[in-house]
Amino acid sequence: MESDDIAAVDADGRIGVLAFTREPVTSDAATMGNAVRAVTWERAGTQEVTREVAPADASHDRGPFWSGAVAGGVAIAWVERTTGDRTGRGSISALSYATLAADGVGDLRHVPLVADDMVDASCDGIRCYAVALVRSVEEETGTAEMATVIAYP
Repeated sequence: MESDDIAAVDADGRIGVLAFTREPVTSDAATMGNAVRAVTWERAGTQEVTREVAPADASHDRGPFWSGAVAGGVAIAWVERTTGDRTGRGSISALSYATLAADGVGDLRHVPLVADDMVDASCDGIRCYAVALVRSVEEETGTAEMATVIAYP
């Protein structure tokens, strides 16, 4: 569709994955956020399927997106940024991810944390990693100063 934006493309030995966001076709304010969908195809050329990875959610902005081959398929991950007022706190509220395989999409998972920034730290074939710049618990409204490594799935 015209409103779709490609978010990530990756593959493992069995499947290819193209993840994209889609704006809702409804004007309902509760579902105005973008949905995350993915096209998966078997590299042998036998099957191509489009699946929903995460439903639309107006309470978060999603992105950037990362991907990588892991045990069991291809992991797609993204940053969740809260759209409400976060005065004095980081705008990132979670890292969300799901693993896609030829036979479907794994459970959508969320790693909640308050962070100012997050970057991809690549995948090693078993797991993927991201690094978040977070604030210390004692100084939640202070300057972000701790790097936290997140391993997924």
